[in-house]
Amino acid sequence: MGRHHSTEMLLFLVLLCVCISNMSGITFGCIEKERQALLNLKQSFQDPSHKLSSWQGQDCCQWKGVTCNETTGHVVKLHLRSSSMNFSFSNYSYPLVSYSYPLVDCNEDYSYSYSPYTHLPDLQANELSSNLLELQHLNYLDLSGNNFSYSKIPNFFGSMKNLKYLNLSHARFGGLISLQFANLTSLQVLDLNGLLNVNTRTFQWASNLLSLQYLDMNSVNCSNASDLMQVLTNLPSLSHISLPGCSLNMVNFPWRSINSTFSASVRYLDLSWNHLERSILNDLKNMTSLEVLDLSSTFFYATSSSIPTWLGDLKSLVYLNLVWNNYDSFEGEGGLLYIINNACSLKVLDLSYNKIREGLEPHQNSRKCVKYNLEILSLDYNEMGGPLPDWLMDPKRVCLKIYISQAHESSI
Repeated sequence: MGRHHSTEMLLFLVLLCVCISNMSGITFGCIEKERQALLNLKQSFQDPSHKLSSWQGQDCCQWKGVTCNETTGHVVKLHLRSSSMNFSFSNYSYPLVSYSYPLVDCNEDYSYSYSPYTHLPDLQANELSSNLLELQHLNYLDLSGNNFSYSKIPNFFGSMKNLKYLNLSHARFGGLISLQFANLTSLQVLDLNGLLNVNTRTFQWASNLLSLQYLDMNSVNCSNASDLMQVLTNLPSLSHISLPGCSLNMVNFPWRSINSTFSASVRYLDLSWNHLERSILNDLKNMTSLEVLDLSSTFFYATSSSIPTWLGDLKSLVYLNLVWNNYDSFEGEGGLLYIINNACSLKVLDLSYNKIREGLEPHQNSRKCVKYNLEILSLDYNEMGGPLPDWLMDPKRVCLKIYISQAHESSI
């Protein structure tokens, strides 16, 4: 009797699971409503490279670029990055952020150069389809490198409140950044790199993004956003800020704009290729967690000045780029060797394309770091010279490249 009762109960549970599955619209692990949304999205694209050729059949969770939650069957990730893009974001370990700087190959020369971004997009559309809104559980969306015909960044992104990762880099959008982005309170990564036709007049859209860790707005025009630093310095999770070529000026950096929380949390800061004044360096002085600092061509139009040696006191610094800044000397005792001798974690130091005339004066400095991590020291296209100290030229170091002038290279 008990065994018969157990069999009936087991059969009831099986039938109950089947009914729930049918009511939810699950077909072989894929939500039918979401499968239709993906098919409609596919129809909105021109797809000359056949990137979406696998988007057929019943189980959308098996389609290329689509990831579903294994338990619920909901689509949670859409990775439609153009396959022909000539750079990769693969170092990003979701949801944590990692940082990169020029890797050193002892068999190759290091040079600071600008490589224009070129690629052929996989997918093309006149605008992004609102069918994405049917994917209500989506938390990861990568559309980078595709062609949206310089249409406006859609307002409907603001309704995709589960997004944690949004990558629109080089996707050929245009217009203003939507204020609806303020609704994306779960967002941790926002990559708008290379959107040359996009601009923003305010950063209020970012004011509620308290989970944001990574922000890349390379080449987005931010010149009129006077609240830029006011907003960014109040985002407690922000650790990676990339704003090169954003037409930044001192309107974006009001006096004393950087608070202590911001100073302690930011590890990556790129302000290169803007039009700033050297006074912002005073605010950077307390950013003790900085690992990457790129100020190349930030002060290009400023009068000649000295490189502050307190940069060597940023103990976490791994990469420092001060290329093309019209520097002619060092400020403070010890000069270049003070920076090298105190920033013991430094791997890349690029001071090329300045007007530095000081000698190195190695006799004024003794070895201070237990271990030096320096891999690249570029003093190219300056007017400085003189011998380097023996402790820096330690033959036990297998990879150190030193560029002292355009005609001379020393490599150990």
